[in-house]
Amino acid sequence: MRSLEIFAGRTAIWSGAIILSVAAAAARQAPPSPDDLLARYAIDLAAADRDVAPISLDADGSGLHGVAYDRFSLAHLFARGAKSKSTPYDPEKPPRTLVSKQLIVVALPLTCSGRAVRPLDVEIMKGVRPVLRYAAFSAQDFRTWLPGATVPAGAIGVMFNDTVLWANSVVNIRYAGPACPGASNIVSLPVTASDASPIGQPVLKMPEGETAPAAPVTLRIDGIVDLEGRLQYASSREPATPVNKAALTAAASLRFEPARINRSPTPWSAGVILTFSTGRQPAGVSR
Repeated sequence: MRSLEIFAGRTAIWSGAIILSVAAAAARQAPPSPDDLLARYAIDLAAADRDVAPISLDADGSGLHGVAYDRFSLAHLFARGAKSKSTPYDPEKPPRTLVSKQLIVVALPLTCSGRAVRPLDVEIMKGVRPVLRYAAFSAQDFRTWLPGATVPAGAIGVMFNDTVLWANSVVNIRYAGPACPGASNIVSLPVTASDASPIGQPVLKMPEGETAPAAPVTLRIDGIVDLEGRLQYASSREPATPVNKAALTAAASLRFEPARINRSPTPWSAGVILTFSTGRQPAGVSR
């Protein structure tokens, strides 16, 4: 996982896990975990009858060669299934395994000059190592592992020992014949990704009678940047001062370009850090 920080027009990227305000939060109630937030969001989407949107295997977002169901899209799919049976999940107490399901890739048949070319197998390469995979699905497996999903005739599904489709990995699909327009029966699809990025800068508006602070205000926020680029379920680990309350209100109205994999939007659940400038300098945003 990467942390992207934008401040005063400069961008820096660090590798490693994101840990936000651990020392400051130790004495206060623990914030919701990223998994809890993802589960809540999946259940809320299901309650709103929102269609499940798996990730395109093609970098242009077309899904021509197939799609991937990562742990979030699978959670959404299972939450929809529970709702359709009139047994909806409780977003406050989701099933513990809802967002821990393994990645499923569905490869689609191709049509080449009037002939159908069916897929035979799928592999994912992370660097020089393949991700552990299981046998291709049968029709019954699709009903079990992708309940309610529409899978075209001739498609195959393969489950992998991972939960997400990682950037810079490569999905290789082997077909029964030449995969148009080339002569090879193997299509290699590199995975691309882009980080969520703010659209505009946060503006701190103080309540009437309150004085804006002279120094910049940094707020550490737990929540999700959703598929539309909105900040959902925002809560702060900072003291509930008037300034911090105003900053949290402003953060909730900020819009983002959502994170994407192969142009398919994906939720960001690791929290955000917003720095509100109270002077003339532009505000900074960290993610």
